[in-house]
Amino acid sequence: MKAFLNPIALKPAESFTCVEWKVPDHDNPAPSTFSFQLEYLLVAVDKSRGTAYVGDHVRPFRDGDIFLFGPKLPLSWTHHAMKTQPVRHIITATFDENFSRHAFQPPEAEPIRQMLAQSKRGILFPHRVSARIMPALLRVTQLKGWARMLLFFDVLGHLASTRDMQLLASPGFSSEIDEQELDRLSKVCRFVHASYAREIREKDAAALIGLSPAPFSRFFRRRMAKTFVSYVTEVRLSEACRLLLETDLTIVQIAFEAGFNNLSNFNRHFQNLRGMTPREYRNHTRKGATGVGLSPVPR
Repeated sequence: MKAFLNPIALKPAESFTCVEWKVPDHDNPAPSTFSFQLEYLLVAVDKSRGTAYVGDHVRPFRDGDIFLFGPKLPLSWTHHAMKTQPVRHIITATFDENFSRHAFQPPEAEPIRQMLAQSKRGILFPHRVSARIMPALLRVTQLKGWARMLLFFDVLGHLASTRDMQLLASPGFSSEIDEQELDRLSKVCRFVHASYAREIREKDAAALIGLSPAPFSRFFRRRMAKTFVSYVTEVRLSEACRLLLETDLTIVQIAFEAGFNNLSNFNRHFQNLRGMTPREYRNHTRKGATGVGLSPVPR
């Protein structure tokens, strides 16, 4: 999905972009380089599955997921090819801070302003909004002029009024990362994603970006607001969630496929991070529930 994050030039007489993407679904086994753009980014996933890296957060994404990302939030995506879905279908919209500052000045727009402030950590909306938001965004891509603007405002207003939206990056994560640090984090994250199924040593990750273990540990914790070991565990659990959702492998098989060396260790980490057992997660998500193991935004 790296291409979807590239800046999109505004057309004449338009103050925001809204684009429909249909891309052949070829497997992308490694995450794209971390990148960020200066605009707000709304992503509506109609047909696609994979893993999203949002700041210091890792989670699987699937059909019906809708995200909102604030400016400068580091993002990276990995897609998983699906035989039943030969084409990825995604809708994105972008708008800059100048647009949001002027468009949402009235007091009636306070919920939208609050949502945009929260989007600096990345927001995932509950699946129940997809039935309304997805067709509306598709219609926005087809409209012009004032009708286009009004419908887009309606989309943002509906999202802002949604309860149980979930913040993704941790409160301590810093989005103020320079290009050199972003490149370093990209190398480490690609290394973890490619190696999660086997033993990963922190000193190997440190050597990858030319640091000794102690400075690397400080760098990673400062920029990701968590330890390197915690991040590796989250990547492994994200892969386990995908396998629980998309395959019929046993819990034991999934634990070892995801890089855990014993079942009790896997179950303990899964319960701590997701708030339920792997079996409960599988049953829950296959019934169409979302947002497992994440806290809703305080209202």
